[in-house]
Amino acid sequence: MKTSFKKLYLILGLLFVNSVQAAPFSADPVSFAGFANNVKWSSGSAPFFKNLSKCAQQANGGYICDQGDVYLLKPGTTGRSFCKIKQVWYEPHTKLVQFKTQSCVYKDDQERLKEQGSKFIQKGLNILENYSR
Repeated sequence: MKTSFKKLYLILGLLFVNSVQAAPFSADPVSFAGFANNVKWSSGSAPFFKNLSKCAQQANGGYICDQGDVYLLKPGTTGRSFCKIKQVWYEPHTKLVQFKTQSCVYKDDQERLKEQGSKFIQKGLNILENYSR
């Protein structure tokens, strides 16, 4: 009887160890983006990943996505850079998320406010016009 309990504990222990080493996300781009954002934010960095392409699992257990967007805060400024991602990947051995950008456009907060405000007003006007008929 003792032997079967030892085997059971050994099997459960192996299952637990294997599950702990698995990445806490999947190849789903939304899952990976959420994980990447949390890893970066917990390290004091503040990028925001979104619109990622389908990610692929690598042989080393990491994941890589070949397209997407990242928003980067610029220290000491009142704006952010809107960048296209060439690649974003997770390295399981270092537990780091890293990325390469293709191109970036910087917009200060006032410029962003004007753009988003005019889009919001236009959308509201369209709704009012459509329902007032």
